[in-house]
Amino acid sequence: MPIPAPVRSSPLLCPRILLLAIVLIGLAIRVVASTGSPWLDELWSWRMAMAGDVLAAHDNNHFLNTIWLWLVGDYRAPLIWRLPAILSGGVTIVLAWMILKRLGRLHALVGAMLVAIAYPLVVYQSEARGYGLMLACLLGCVEIQLRLLESRARDKSVRALRLGMAICAGVGVISHLSLVIAYPLVIVAAVVVRPVGRAVVSVIWDHVLAMALILTWFFAFAWHMSIGGGPELDVATVLTEAASTMTGAEGTIAVIMLPLLVLVSMLLTRRREPRVIGMLGVMAVVYPLLVLLAKDRLLYVRYFLPAMLPATLLIGAGIGEALRRPRLRVAMGVLTIALVSLHAMRDFELITVGRDRHDIALRDIATQHPSLTTIGSDADFQLRTITMYHDGDYQPVGATVVVPGESRPDWFVVMHETADAQRVVGSVRYDRHGLYRAPGLSGITWTVYRRHDISAKIDSAHARIE
Repeated sequence: MPIPAPVRSSPLLCPRILLLAIVLIGLAIRVVASTGSPWLDELWSWRMAMAGDVLAAHDNNHFLNTIWLWLVGDYRAPLIWRLPAILSGGVTIVLAWMILKRLGRLHALVGAMLVAIAYPLVVYQSEARGYGLMLACLLGCVEIQLRLLESRARDKSVRALRLGMAICAGVGVISHLSLVIAYPLVIVAAVVVRPVGRAVVSVIWDHVLAMALILTWFFAFAWHMSIGGGPELDVATVLTEAASTMTGAEGTIAVIMLPLLVLVSMLLTRRREPRVIGMLGVMAVVYPLLVLLAKDRLLYVRYFLPAMLPATLLIGAGIGEALRRPRLRVAMGVLTIALVSLHAMRDFELITVGRDRHDIALRDIATQHPSLTTIGSDADFQLRTITMYHDGDYQPVGATVVVPGESRPDWFVVMHETADAQRVVGSVRYDRHGLYRAPGLSGITWTVYRRHDISAKIDSAHARIE
């Protein structure tokens, strides 16, 4: 009787091929999301780079990102500006897979998929800022730490891993200072989940070089760092928006749903690989508390990214574990489809609408009445920074900014959404022309007003024509 040939698994089921597909999908989403016009903070960094202020101790100077913009020069291509962030997104997906693979292939695939499409990660890994590379370095530190915990004290690879940790931490902290808070949590988590019998001192010793680099950069750059400012948001609003961007739900539902997902995921996976779950759990839970304690007057969703990323991995691991259990498989399948769909809808809005619509507002101003050439605003620096970038794009508007109070600008821009039909600036009355909303986590909403006497003349001319 002939021996049957062994059945080979389909190449479509190969985890590495699936991982490659997930990485390509994540990169594709980030590339398309990177094609829109840059928003204020990106333009602010570009302005610093063009002025040569690459070492300015300012919170908007994300050092490596500013260096990149300086190297690119005056080449105004948003996709090129955002290339480091895009590539760091692909690295983050791979690192998520590597970390969660310790739990199982299904856990790794689900976690990598969520990282690839998660709306807040897509937003900040498709813009010319330092958050994307910082997140990749944070996961790099977690992966290296797990390998250190898995290695023996006299293993020859320990020195290489310690050097890798220092490089990863150093690159991460000069990408964005959030790592100054996040990195010590890696050490704390390592001490908590260290193997039985391993001394605390030996675990801390793994981080001596990395902490030396972080502290050096912190005291050299951040100790006297100036804060650029921005709208002041209350804590409840920011936390609700952060939970909403991670779950796709709204309001109170999101606030309840996110911690519940993280908690259930940790309970489901705690026995499979305690070290991984412990490290991710410490960062997901403790980091937001530290940010709230350190809060000055400004608080934004992006400040919580070092907690949102490990929380995403935990949720992916929890779903992967539940999918292995027949009784939970259907429910988890529905939840996975729901999460993917909700993130996809927000990603689609980012891709189609962009971070904000100031470029459309300027185009409309330029085409409404070519002779109207002056613009004022309640936020002069923001308006000057944005119109400087668009200088010449929408003639004659591009370089015609005036400071409120110096003259009677033809147009007046309010840098937030307002329902006021009319607005008085000094003694000049303005009629609301249009709203250009920033729908995402990055961007500034413009409410545009046109001077009343000009609006009346245009309306009168239109009436005569009709």
